[in-house]
Amino acid sequence: MALSVTRQRGRTGDPPTDDRRTGTTGSTRSGRSARSGSPDPTGLNGRDFRLLMIATLGTFANYAALLAVVPLWSAEGGAKYGGVGAATGVTMAATVAVQFCMGSLLRRLSLRQILAVGALLLGLPTFAYPFSSGLGFVLAVCAVRGVGFGMVAVAGSALTADLVPEHQRGRAVGRYGFAVGLPQVVLLPLGVWTATAFGFTAVFLVTGALCVLTVPLVLAMSGRRAPRPAEEVRVGEGRDGEAGTATATTTAAAEVDAREGSASAGVREPGTDGADGTNGPAGTNGPAGTDRTAGTDAQPRGFARYRELATPFALLLASAGALGGLTSFLPLSLDAPGTAPVTLTVLFTAGMVGRWAAGVRSDRVGVGGLLPASVAACALGMAGFAATDALGGAGSVAEAVAAVASAAVFGLGFGALQNDTLVVMFRRAGPEGSGTASTVWNMAYDGGTGAGSLATGLLAQGLGFVGGFVTAALVIAGTAPWSRPSKHRPAPHHTEPRSPEPHHPEPLPPEPHRPRVPRTEAHATQAHQNVTARPEDPHEPAG
Repeated sequence: MALSVTRQRGRTGDPPTDDRRTGTTGSTRSGRSARSGSPDPTGLNGRDFRLLMIATLGTFANYAALLAVVPLWSAEGGAKYGGVGAATGVTMAATVAVQFCMGSLLRRLSLRQILAVGALLLGLPTFAYPFSSGLGFVLAVCAVRGVGFGMVAVAGSALTADLVPEHQRGRAVGRYGFAVGLPQVVLLPLGVWTATAFGFTAVFLVTGALCVLTVPLVLAMSGRRAPRPAEEVRVGEGRDGEAGTATATTTAAAEVDAREGSASAGVREPGTDGADGTNGPAGTNGPAGTDRTAGTDAQPRGFARYRELATPFALLLASAGALGGLTSFLPLSLDAPGTAPVTLTVLFTAGMVGRWAAGVRSDRVGVGGLLPASVAACALGMAGFAATDALGGAGSVAEAVAAVASAAVFGLGFGALQNDTLVVMFRRAGPEGSGTASTVWNMAYDGGTGAGSLATGLLAQGLGFVGGFVTAALVIAGTAPWSRPSKHRPAPHHTEPRSPEPHHPEPLPPEPHRPRVPRTEAHATQAHQNVTARPEDPHEPAG
């Protein structure tokens, strides 16, 4: 298929759309597909984003419902606190491990394919849990599910960035957080209640089916990427002989590439997915979204890109560790009957509200402004949970009220923290680094959840739950200095050449005053000779 590039400044079009599964290249123009005349599937209200939200609900229904049920299942098999915490710890360790391999996966599979395979690896092993509650068997199943969840988490959040324009990204992340949080609000406490009322097998069968049924929805997505401010790239005849136009994101550096003979600058290579965030202009390939296009120094690359993401990574890691301890041990730490499901409901409802509100605010005011308050709320909430455990013998009502209040404070803070850290990472990584940002964010969330669950279990064996929750509060408080807004400013994606400043010659020093004398013909002749003999001043304007 022939490709030709035409650059017209000041125009904004739609990017070429590639589907690695079919090898076709289409185009979108003026909100509609040039080939089929159908509405553009991208954007906040587009078909692809709606399918992503439904698929997210299904996959996270599996994850959320089993987050507290699997530790209880291992406790049924006789595991102690260390083994109970290891169930979540192994799941998240496998999740983080596969995220280290995402760069290689993204070079071979599209985001949609990764999401579909991840849903299968997350859902199918769930049907194996009823066969045994032995700790070794449970941990083996958790490891396989962790691989699937890692693929689902990275692909889902990266697609969130790629399916919507940048000015809708904050709201898109907020809606994605809603789709992630709703199963946690409803199914995490419902899973605990269902397991105690109807047995663990019912929970495993239903959640496994919900996850597997998302695969057809994922494969039904178009694979197109949302429009970006760009220069026009004209595409020749497609596979069916129709001509169309599309655009790809290009910068001033792409013009340098074109002048140096890189004819494919700004054009996605056939066979790459337009929504993967890793294969950028000229078919760039790199670990999880690293942009290797020559001349794109306006955005961080390689180690510099990861360094830019270190601060939000640390903030999320600490608070996610606290969440891991809560989800694994809150049902075991609360004595009042019925308190755990209500507390978990409030915790994740508040988290969903906080994440949505932070997304709306980031689009209107700017990103990162809620980080200090979010960190403070998370630390305060964990201190409240420690006090709640200390009140366990003071009466069920006091314990329930303290637990619900602590859950509301921690949930609001952690929800806002999730949204702001993700949007900050997307902004710092640049438009071609969405895969990198998504991977790093999910590594912080999943790694923190697993490590926190394991650490809380180990601390609880020696210090009790109070010691575990107090330690989590102190760790979060220690990250507070990193939450203050920095002076970081993202580099512009396109810099117009500056016009040369006009040259202002330095004024000549004033000539010394000479007394005026009567001019004679001899004086005039001498003055003319002096003027013509004077050397030229290089700063004096010509003429």
